[in-house]
Amino acid sequence: MASIERTAYPQFKRNPVVRELVAAYPPTDAELAFIIESARQPGHRLTLALLLKSFQRLGYFPAIDDVPAAVVRHLRNALRYRIQVKPAEIAPNKRYRYFQRIRAYLQVRAYADGGLDVAARAIHEAAAVMDNPADLINVAIEQLVRDRIELPAFSALDRLARRVRTLVNGRYFALIDKR
Repeated sequence: MASIERTAYPQFKRNPVVRELVAAYPPTDAELAFIIESARQPGHRLTLALLLKSFQRLGYFPAIDDVPAAVVRHLRNALRYRIQVKPAEIAPNKRYRYFQRIRAYLQVRAYADGGLDVAARAIHEAAAVMDNPADLINVAIEQLVRDRIELPAFSALDRLARRVRTLVNGRYFALIDKR
């Protein structure tokens, strides 16, 4: 299994610095309008803002509990909410609707909508000249980002890279054995 730290798979920093928060997480006027239009209650608006900005930064939807407290504070301040406003617990169906709205707003496709084929093709082409699983995962991430497709879980990319790498190497071994 490839280590997530050796790849380009995006993750939150445990303690992001203020400069990074100011650069990456302030909502624009258009994003604020989208958030206000899509959610009514302050807790739900904060949750939607966290999902939107996290998706923009990471390329996938993290669990709200995984978002660093500094990011939550920064977005709460940007939305001009009091400290008592916490991210709302949302039902799975509402979470799914939020995901769909954010994808539509950002014009990004879900991984289930052809992402597996794109990643597998990229890994297959790269496996002809690369053997390190972390490098193959990086190629898949780069292609998914280029094609504006949501990133899957790291474990899915790791399994895909191992499987395709095994197939490509098996073909090479068979070809060598045949000769």
